[in-house]
Amino acid sequence: MNQLSDSYSVEDWSDDFHNLNELAEGTLNHQEIRDCYHSHYYTIHLGESWVDEGFERIVAAYLWLMKNRNELDTGDALVLGQSGGIASSSLIEALYRHFVNNDAKTAYEKVTVEQILQSTTEQKKLNP
Repeated sequence: MNQLSDSYSVEDWSDDFHNLNELAEGTLNHQEIRDCYHSHYYTIHLGESWVDEGFERIVAAYLWLMKNRNELDTGDALVLGQSGGIASSSLIEALYRHFVNNDAKTAYEKVTVEQILQSTTEQKKLNP
């Protein structure tokens, strides 16, 4: 069985994450965020066998980031602008590594700020 990462590239994830951040600006709860992004995501990835899995994971990663953004607004993981802003590319790629390779619920509940900060630092070293 193929992993989601075999079909869902980090570049696509990053683009989708930026789109989700833009569309979700000003939304207040999890369901509003899911609702505002659902049709957009499914239109972009129409026909992809992994679309449901990808949607669940990117929304879970975004919600996790919003829950933990104050703790992540430092160094390599900089979340620019506390009212929404945007995460650094290294942070988005670190989220990809954790959320694409685990189911959405497990990643949301078990990934720690320390793990993401460590992954973000590692990712920054890998980026040219």
